[in-house]
Amino acid sequence: MRSSSGTSRTTRAGTPIVPHKAARALVITGPYRFTRNPIYLGFTAIYFGLALVFNQAWPVVMLPLVLAVLSLAVINREERHLHLSFGDAYEGPPGCLHGGF
Repeated sequence: MRSSSGTSRTTRAGTPIVPHKAARALVITGPYRFTRNPIYLGFTAIYFGLALVFNQAWPVVMLPLVLAVLSLAVINREERHLHLSFGDAYEGPPGCLHGGF
């Protein structure tokens, strides 16, 4: 299962998966090779999928606003913290998406 892949990689690295606890290690394998925040891609896919399942257009129309709020309120703060904690190592390999999207 993909979600457990990211979870097991973070716990094996000795860093908590609980969002309010500070990261102790930088994980750059598995889904983290492609994006620093794979959970936000997953949340976006679930949100979009539920809008399709329930045949509702308004959640799709609101999705850019939801993503903007998520980016401003959560992801930008996480990005700053991780860059301060891990420095240049946080920049990651070429092609790695910061911000989750």
